[in-house]
This record gives sequence, structure tokens and C-alpha cells, in this order.
Amino acid sequence: MELSRRAFIATVAAGAIGLAGCGTSGQEPSGSAKQEKKPKAKKKAVRKTANVGDAVEVKSNLGKLTITVEGCDASQSLTQKYQGGSEGIADGNVVCALMLIVGNESVKDPNGNDGFEYNQAGIDFTTPDGVSVTPFSSGYDYKGYGDALAGYMLANKGQTDREAVFFQVPDSTQEIIAKLGDTDVTVPITRV
Repeated sequence: MELSRRAFIATVAAGAIGLAGCGTSGQEPSGSAKQEKKPKAKKKAVRKTANVGDAVEVKSNLGKLTITVEGCDASQSLTQKYQGGSEGIADGNVVCALMLIVGNESVKDPNGNDGFEYNQAGIDFTTPDGVSVTPFSSGYDYKGYGDALAGYMLANKGQTDREAVFFQVPDSTQEIIAKLGDTDVTVPITRV
């Protein structure tokens, strides 16, 4: 029995369709589809909270620091000391002194010196509504606290230092948030 060319092509095509339906054409059988992997959701960094007087551990490029916020003072006398200076105190603003105790037990100076300046890595200040507060680049010793100009502090290896960071906020501001690494400390502003 002789098959015509047309009949041969039709038979081959029908066979191919039958094989595809059985799942032998290199594709997965229709009943066992692979489960797609869902992309993992990125975790949001959860910020911790601490109170005034709590010791907070902060990582810096020089080692670990232990920072305790002791309080925040604001007064007309502080503001008057800065008026007419280079900081440019805005009308209706008051100058504040944020008082910190910085423990430098594990801080290491890459140059091997005992005393050195370093930037307070991971430390920012904001108002409760999220407005950034910029530390002043000038200051003075305040109530026995050294001046941390522009957020820089003198770190002495193995010692604990008392430092004040000076900045201005609107006079109506009642508190600020000190962001110490991954921890927020809400600090009431005391009018002294």
C-alpha cells in the first residue's frame, strides 16, 4: 500500500500533535506546572526607641560608642550668646544645647593617638515633624559639657566625655528627636 505525500504529512502532523498533548514534546505536562517563586519583600529597618538617660550603643567607623542623652536646654541667654554671630539665628528661633555623655571605651584611633576628633557617625537630630536640625559649627563649654562643634566631638580613648551640641529650632518646639544609630530618643526641651 502506497501513501501519498499528502497523507504522509497529515499522519506525521497528527502524531506530533498527539505527542504534544501527552507532554513528551520537551514541555512540562499541563497538570504539573512549576510554582513560581515570589520575590522576597525587603524588610524595612525597624527603629528602636530609648528614653532620656538610657545608654544607647552606636556603631561608628572607629568602633562602638555608648551615648546617653541627658537633656536639652533652651533659653534666651543661650540665644543672645549666638545673636550677631556667624550662625545667623532666625527670628522666632531659640538656641538649644543637647547634652550628651559619650563613652569611648572601645573606640580606636586609626593613627594610634589617645585623643582625636571624629564625626558622630549615625547621629542626627530632627523635630517631631521630621525637619532636620543642623548643629552649629561654633560653641562653648556649657555647664561642664565640652562643645561638639558641627556634631564633632573630641574622643579620648578609654574615657567618657560630656559634650553639648548647639542648634536652633523655632521657639514653639517642645521636643526634638535624637537619632542615635538605629535608635530614636525623644528629648523634651527645657526652658532654663
